[in-house]
Amino acid sequence: MNMDFPLLIPISDLCQLQALGVELGKLLCPGMVVGLQGLLGSGKTTLVRAIAVGLGCKHPEFVTSPTYVLVQEYSARCPIFHMDAYRLKNPRDFLEMGGLEAFDPEGVLLVEWEEKIRQYLPINRIHISLVITGEASRTMEVSGQGGQETAVLEKWTRSFINNPSFY
Repeated sequence: MNMDFPLLIPISDLCQLQALGVELGKLLCPGMVVGLQGLLGSGKTTLVRAIAVGLGCKHPEFVTSPTYVLVQEYSARCPIFHMDAYRLKNPRDFLEMGGLEAFDPEGVLLVEWEEKIRQYLPINRIHISLVITGEASRTMEVSGQGGQETAVLEKWTRSFINNPSFY
């Protein structure tokens, strides 16, 4: 079953967003990059925390937005590098702050505000955009480029798309 991307996923509440993140985290492989985009309060850090749980992070309570440090690393089945580009004034700041060091082929890179540094991210990556549609509701737009990334998204999508209890 081939999926058409981008895929729009209606999300009714925080629990649903977290469940999607956990399932995606279970499927991510070392070397993968996930770029996240959305307004303040749209759920990017909540989604990262859930992905970290799926990756096996033992202390998800420590997963917070790395706004002031650019990158935080968390232990899991493979290292998780959580980057937040919100405070970068221009893409050069990313290079000057050593942002390229977070591209570890042994880990997974999760980038909040990816649009600010898109030119430095690998072409093959998963892209997730969160749009606020209500107090707790969101629309998630998901796309991927690259064979491995697309295969992960298709497997992830199959895990919930035909599951009536998800909706």
